[in-house]
Amino acid sequence: MNNVTKFCVNHHMSKHLEDAFFAYIRSTYSQKYGLRNGETMKFAVGKLTDDEVEDAWTDFVRDFRQYLAQK
Repeated sequence: MNNVTKFCVNHHMSKHLEDAFFAYIRSTYSQKYGLRNGETMKFAVGKLTDDEVEDAWTDFVRDFRQYLAQK
């Protein structure tokens, strides 16, 4: 079990929220590393540390909150 999955399980996230968080991480890290469509982030996501997962969650919640506030 990678650290992202462990984080989601420990926080009792629904499968839908876990999927959204994984998609956010893949998108964010693919931009950070300059990957193009079709290039995989599975390996990189699997190697994230606990601290990196916590930081990604904070970024995800902050970005999501920003979009909710725009209604």
